[in-house]
Amino acid sequence: PPGSRVPLMSSLPIEPILGALGAALRSGGRAVLQAPPGAGKTTRVPLHLLEQELVTGRILMLDPRRVAARAFAERLAASLGEAPGGRVGYRTRGESVPGDRIEVVTEGVLTRMLQSEPDLPGVGCVIFDEFPERALQADLFLHMAGGDHPRAAAGLAVTAQGLGGGPDADLVV
Repeated sequence: PPGSRVPLMSSLPIEPILGALGAALRSGGRAVLQAPPGAGKTTRVPLHLLEQELVTGRILMLDPRRVAARAFAERLAASLGEAPGGRVGYRTRGESVPGDRIEVVTEGVLTRMLQSEPDLPGVGCVIFDEFPERALQADLFLHMAGGDHPRAAAGLAVTAQGLGGGPDADLVV
């Protein structure tokens, strides 16, 4: 229930590298995080950025599925002892529960945001969660939100189950 904090497992595989993720975002504004399913990418990364005050402005987390976007927002909010609509919210087609600090959005919502205000004012970081599940549209988002676009957002984190290792992955769990 809202108001009761849902504890996060402190032994998630992602925990040991959260400090390095923060350092990468502070130094270069960008990071690629590779970890297996269940490591804590979706539930821990945005909360860590919030808890450690690593991002000025809102954190957007992209998820292509409406049901998943709402479920992730509900889980993140419950972890803070809140209901969606406080620090954590979500926006999907036909449904909007704004969050002050973290907002989980679908690809359609992010498309409209980038069309209306390409510099994403007030957004300090965009998290592309499970990036390899994406298609051409996500590649365009990545370019506009954090790539070489002249009005790129301040911070960018990409999480993935597997990018094949190599130079794509800055941080590997």
